[in-house]
Amino acid sequence: MLLFFVRHGHPIYKPDRLTAPGRAQARAIGERMAAIAPDHVFVSSSNRAIETALPTCERLGLTPEVLDWCNEKYAFQGMHVLRADGKPVWCFTDEPTIRRFNEQDVVKAGQDWIEMPEFKENGLADGFIRIRDEANALLASLGFSHEGAFYRMTEKPKYDRVALFAHEGFGRAFLSSILDIPYPLFSTHFFINYTSLTVIEFEDTDQPAPPHLMTFANDAHLYKNNTFPSHFLRLNF
Repeated sequence: MLLFFVRHGHPIYKPDRLTAPGRAQARAIGERMAAIAPDHVFVSSSNRAIETALPTCERLGLTPEVLDWCNEKYAFQGMHVLRADGKPVWCFTDEPTIRRFNEQDVVKAGQDWIEMPEFKENGLADGFIRIRDEANALLASLGFSHEGAFYRMTEKPKYDRVALFAHEGFGRAFLSSILDIPYPLFSTHFFINYTSLTVIEFEDTDQPAPPHLMTFANDAHLYKNNTFPSHFLRLNF
């Protein structure tokens, strides 16, 4: 089974919707997804994610299945820290937290970072565990049981190809969990751009097997369609 993870297009967060460039990005990923042809589409309950998935669903004649637990507002509730001025921000954007996540004791803790008292106290451990458990339940419903760093096919997969349209902040925890890369490292080293495509393969075998990351945060469709204004880029080539 192939899982396609897509971040929403460029948004206006209040109100929750896509900008004109974001809608162009959604059309571009829709063209790409039409060639990929997922059998089923999941989508966060946020308007910006639903609007991003719409061109894909229209092209393929699919009705998206809304997963409210993927909404970024819940991820932010669990994965934020308070900045020095008291403002809540994503933990992976806060400079002191970034440094802490990459200190040797946290790195050495690996997946056990969630057992460290400081991350239990500030709620990051519980925020990650919620997304991890929901991700495991989703994969189990699709026929794959998460066992350590591996997955075992427990029944014939419901779909050959599934897509999930969601968010970056949520996605850093979701993909970290699925790939079994410790969140402190994943969240501070991996960037997920607007409408970028991540592809993960789960082997159709009843033997435990690791998931395979086929591509990560690929946004080639934006360059092809000239729908990615330069000011959205972190690098100029």
